[in-house]
Amino acid sequence: MTFLFELLWIVIPVLVTLVSFFFYVKVAKEELTVSTAFTAIALFTMIRPPLNAIPGFLMGGLIAMVSIQRLESFLNEQEVEEAVSQLSRQRSATVSRSNGYKDEDIDEVAPAREGNGDVDSSELAIKGCGFFWHSKQTTMRPDSDEDLPGSTGPRDVDHDSFALRDIDVSFPAGELTLIVGPTGSGKSSMLAAILGEMLQSKEGVVVRNKFDQQGNSRLSFANQLPWLEAGKSVRDNILFGTPFDKARYEMCIHACALQDDLDAMDDGDLTRIGSHTVSGGQKARISLARALYARSSTVLLDDVLSAVDTRVQNHIVEHAVLGPIAKHRRIILVTHHAHLLTDRAALVVSMQSGRVLHQGEPSDLQARGVLQTSHHQGRDKTRSSLAESSAASTDNADTQEHAGTAKSTLHPDAARTTLEDRAAEAATMPKRTAELASGARTPRLLHQEEKRREGAVSWVFYRTYLQASSLRIWALLILLLLMLRLSESFGQYWLKVWGEAYKNYGLQSVASILIKSSSHLPFDLPPADGHAGFYLFVYGLSGLAVILFNSSRAICFYVASIRASQNLFATLLGNVIRAPLRWFDITPSGRIMNRFGTDMDCIDNILPQSIMNLGNNAFSMAAYFLICVVIVPAFLLPSFLLVLLGPWLVGGFLACTRDMQRIEATSTSPIYGHFQQALSGIVTIRAFGAEPRLLESMLDAVDLYQSLWWAVCTMEVWLSFRSQILGGVSVFVVTLLALSGAVSPGSAGLALSSAQLLCQLAYYLVNDFKSLANSFNSLERVAEYQQMPQEENDQIVAGYSTSLVPAAWPSSRGRIVFDNVSLRYAEDLPLVLKGVSFDVKPGEKVGIIGRTGSGKSSLASSLFRAVELSGGRILIDDIDIKTIHLQQLRSRLSIVMQNPVLFSGTVRDNMDPFNEHDDAEVLDALTKVGLAAPSNSRANSGSNQDQLIDLSDISTDAVPDGASTSTDKTSRPNMRLRLDTPVSSGGANFSAGQAQLLSLARSLLRSTRILVLDEATSSTDMDTDAMVQRVIRTALKDSIVICIAHRLKSIIDYDRVVVLQDGKLVECGSPNELLSKQDAEEGAFFKKLCRLSAEYSELCAAAGVEP
Repeated sequence: MTFLFELLWIVIPVLVTLVSFFFYVKVAKEELTVSTAFTAIALFTMIRPPLNAIPGFLMGGLIAMVSIQRLESFLNEQEVEEAVSQLSRQRSATVSRSNGYKDEDIDEVAPAREGNGDVDSSELAIKGCGFFWHSKQTTMRPDSDEDLPGSTGPRDVDHDSFALRDIDVSFPAGELTLIVGPTGSGKSSMLAAILGEMLQSKEGVVVRNKFDQQGNSRLSFANQLPWLEAGKSVRDNILFGTPFDKARYEMCIHACALQDDLDAMDDGDLTRIGSHTVSGGQKARISLARALYARSSTVLLDDVLSAVDTRVQNHIVEHAVLGPIAKHRRIILVTHHAHLLTDRAALVVSMQSGRVLHQGEPSDLQARGVLQTSHHQGRDKTRSSLAESSAASTDNADTQEHAGTAKSTLHPDAARTTLEDRAAEAATMPKRTAELASGARTPRLLHQEEKRREGAVSWVFYRTYLQASSLRIWALLILLLLMLRLSESFGQYWLKVWGEAYKNYGLQSVASILIKSSSHLPFDLPPADGHAGFYLFVYGLSGLAVILFNSSRAICFYVASIRASQNLFATLLGNVIRAPLRWFDITPSGRIMNRFGTDMDCIDNILPQSIMNLGNNAFSMAAYFLICVVIVPAFLLPSFLLVLLGPWLVGGFLACTRDMQRIEATSTSPIYGHFQQALSGIVTIRAFGAEPRLLESMLDAVDLYQSLWWAVCTMEVWLSFRSQILGGVSVFVVTLLALSGAVSPGSAGLALSSAQLLCQLAYYLVNDFKSLANSFNSLERVAEYQQMPQEENDQIVAGYSTSLVPAAWPSSRGRIVFDNVSLRYAEDLPLVLKGVSFDVKPGEKVGIIGRTGSGKSSLASSLFRAVELSGGRILIDDIDIKTIHLQQLRSRLSIVMQNPVLFSGTVRDNMDPFNEHDDAEVLDALTKVGLAAPSNSRANSGSNQDQLIDLSDISTDAVPDGASTSTDKTSRPNMRLRLDTPVSSGGANFSAGQAQLLSLARSLLRSTRILVLDEATSSTDMDTDAMVQRVIRTALKDSIVICIAHRLKSIIDYDRVVVLQDGKLVECGSPNELLSKQDAEEGAFFKKLCRLSAEYSELCAAAGVEP
């Protein structure tokens, strides 16, 4: 559209001039004298810049209209109520709140209401309410004609969105409430409803007092997918803007079992949060510590026990959930490990299909037979043996720690003693933290400071841009610009000839006669009096040539600029995708977004326009300067002085604006970073009432950017004033020289009009140089990423020549060998794997266990070469993986992560993104993990419309910060979604467990020989986990499976178990062999972990060992 506008406005000025002259000489029958012609040309020149600006204004107006409409649509979206957000509370003090509802929606949706005077201020209750994620889904009905207990009758429902139905729960103050249920039953959505993140139907009332009189939140929240502020220290994330209370801080550190982790970190609790500076389990416990440290009366915990091992689970239960830090606080815990807490909970709420299926005290539910007691009984049986085992092994440091946990489990009084002991130990800060606090050493910076070049832009970057677009096109472009200026100059010269061709044209001096006689054309031209059409025709031909060359120039330029943008973007994207993981740790996401956003936008739009304007104005200025010099040769001397004065005048301006633009470019990265972090953690931020603090930080970054932008604008005003002075001097000098009498009137008019254009072009040219240099600042920043480290060179990796592997690699008889594997994420970081050696036989199932931070996920990363080894080697089917192309290596392996990656699209797109399998195969994989009914998997596979997935109540919109939106997939056969069911970005409309199952199904569909499961079922319920393990044993019986798990039941029937501790392999063998060790035997790590579990008897039975 912009290109079409530009072509239109290339033609219009020429046509306006031609039509004006035509009417003047043909219709009005006037003579186009020299004075008339060049006066008209001067006027046309004055109005040309505004005319040329019209396309930009029109396009800007259209873009602004679209942007305003998008902003208006966004601003009119439903907003959270003032009881939920601090910003809404502040705004409601001056502006009446509308919540963004349209008039027609008021009868359908009513905001949640606060309790009034007759309700206890400490009460937290949901009374007869329904909740949903979308405004269209304003009422709900059951999935089937048979209502579940507690329903109030059928109502209309939008089946495309999950909802909570008929919720009636009162959460006791100062007590523990457990929310349990199968995967996707609505447990996390219940917490979202309490936080006010779900819309409420008009029925019922929500009683919550989230903020106290000072505006502090009474709620705190630990999410299932923990959100931490990247780049901030562990301490800053726990404090989260609140004052530092040493005693309370240390109590939280101990309660969340973080002390050992902090002691192991070089920078202690001042360690910056990054992708690999802390493990997933450590992130979960930091998030938990943040929720406990906040002085809130209600703490919401979303499945915080699934990300940690058994020993840490027990520690967190005793010291965090039930410990002194939780005393007199309302704890609402979503968990799949209810058996650890049922004897201490005041209320258990069982969810299914978005409804409260059962609720009550644990004893009542057990008496009614709706709450399983096997795990609870198993835990009781385990306690005595755990205490005996711990007491018998006090010589071992790790066993002593276990004994402390067991002791606190057996005796509540002992828990206080243990806490006091630990608090006394923690009173003296770790050595590293003390050194950091005293200033003896500074903490390691996680993010490298953004580099900023100094001085003029190197010619290397100009060459980079020219090569990215094509040198041939630029050569053609220069030729077209030259022809364009010659055509324009000829047109002006022809007007001079036309004006002097009238019979009554007289000369003023002898000098003029000599000039005229010496400047005659080699052929005679007819007089203009009777042949005005001839002169008009020739002038029209020159105008046609201008249109032709100008249009060709525009086409070539757009081709060159688009090609350059595409190539530069492809290079930038490719380099970022191939960057090693460590690079993402030290590079803030806002800085990366700045490259793809602001910098690429400048390269796409501003840089091409700057080059085009500079080329046009430079050639025009050269042409007009030659005209002035040819007509008035004496102009050479003053112009030489002006040329000397110009660089001195504008040189400082260009240098200053260039550096200011560089600083301005770097100042936008924090804005992107703040925005991205706030967006990804909005639920957590609102839960803590931290919006004002983070908004203030964001506005500080915006203020810095705006102040730099304002400084650049004032410099442009400075340049404009001085450029106009120089231009005025040029016109004055030419005028004086033209009045000397040695120049004909026609030539004088041509010289004066050219000098006037020089006046304008002087400013434009300097401004174009400024814009070009500043635009190339963005190219500098993008080109910088062309030199960034890459995962793999095309042929050589650390001295190894990469090669292709056989099509059948790895074979069914191939094994994996970890040979003295050592790994660190950076040269200045400690080893996370230290000489790990073991092998995995063909078809073997191996479980990897260990406490959080022991190196389990790092071991999986090494297999995919996500991080290159620091020492040792890994062989797969007798081939060192370091010699294999990364693309080939990773295409032959599969992995299911704890936080799986799903892309926006459909279920079918996510299962088979390259369309390599038919629908029957896709459905078969989904059926194996319980996401499709078996009958459907055998149904006709010709049409997606008949192939339904049992993914009940999946929302179609993203839910930020991990809020779950889906319900159980195995208990609602009447609710089915199709293969073309939408998947939101990141799988936000799936619960965490459903996303894990879908990712597992995708791996099953690939049918690779090696599958790695990294906590792949941590967010699923026990029954779903057991089902997945059955699938692994049957569908993958010939494949190697390496399973990283905290749930010991997931790997108890595996062929072997590998135990990691502090990056070292401390134990390896079959579960039967490891459980057969004596308690006092050195290295019985696996048995000790099993003893800590409430399922010890079941684990022994599964392994074929007597308890």
